[in-house]
Amino acid sequence: MPRRRRSNSRIGTPRPRRNGRRVVRRRSERMFGRTVETNVLRHSVAVQTMPRHRWVSLALLTILGAVAYWLFMSNTFYVFDARIEGAQLLTAAEVYTLADIDGWHVFWIRPDDVEARLLSEPTIKQADVSVRLPNRVTIRIVEREPVAVWQSNAESYFVDTEGVLFRLRGDASDALVIRDMRGIPAQPGMQVDPEAVRTVLELHALLPERRAFDWRPAAGVSFFAEGGWEVRFGDRHDLAWKVAVYRTFAETIAAEGNVAFLDLTVPERPFYQVRTGE
Repeated sequence: MPRRRRSNSRIGTPRPRRNGRRVVRRRSERMFGRTVETNVLRHSVAVQTMPRHRWVSLALLTILGAVAYWLFMSNTFYVFDARIEGAQLLTAAEVYTLADIDGWHVFWIRPDDVEARLLSEPTIKQADVSVRLPNRVTIRIVEREPVAVWQSNAESYFVDTEGVLFRLRGDASDALVIRDMRGIPAQPGMQVDPEAVRTVLELHALLPERRAFDWRPAAGVSFFAEGGWEVRFGDRHDLAWKVAVYRTFAETIAAEGNVAFLDLTVPERPFYQVRTGE
């Protein structure tokens, strides 16, 4: 039986192996290249498609930033004037200055705080402030009504029926005068006895020729009649009757002279006193 020869395939394989390695390397390079290209392509597609919600968020942030800049940097929302209603004694400029809102952003204006600043002026009795976009401010005030001039310690102020003092404005030459005989210092915003003010108003209605009255806590309202004698009315109690007694007394007893004062503070017990030493 013929002897078999060894196959020459092992001897002739070196070159094909090298070729095989080259083929494998080329295949792997081609495969690796495809993988890289595929990965890059997939990554680029992911970059383009993934952040859609982020783009929306970024757009919203940009819009909000622009709106915030417009709100706080534009003069559109800053206050440089106001509508003033109800000012008669005070000027509109004075009310606006008291409000202290010039140059304020409309969002920072608190109506309650502005009203408190306005009410710090005794002339203002009530205040209402309203704010509207973009920069509208309306100030409505109710001023105190002066009914007389209150004089004390060489100082004069308007006074209303509640007894609140506030600064004189305009011509007050025809106003009723109430002289506080205590002589204590007075200042705007101070409240004096409202009963004294009301008594003077009612007494003036009964005696329109009288425009000046004195007031003391104990004696109440009084004035000096012709002839230099004093008539004391006290408070408003039975004021019409007191005036009638005063008129009768002035035409009879006081006409004879030598009267110091007539006291009508207690209607049930009126009395008078004559001057001594005359």
